[in-house]
Amino acid sequence: MLNEIHNNANSREHATSSKTLTLHRQLFRSLICQAIYPLITTYSPLAITILSPLIGLHFDWVSIFCPPMCVSHPLF
Repeated sequence: MLNEIHNNANSREHATSSKTLTLHRQLFRSLICQAIYPLITTYSPLAITILSPLIGLHFDWVSIFCPPMCVSHPLF
């Protein structure tokens, strides 16, 4: 059963054109960027802001850096 699925997947891979494969790679890259961007702009600054006082670290630059980063990506 698994061998048939693997063979069908391989035959489909060879049946797709190079343009289709290029478009799939571009779509995958754009999805990765769409997943990473909110982590960098929203969740990382908030995690630094919340966790740094809990572990005893005090960063003065966080109060300047965090608000613009958090509003650069809408959370809806």
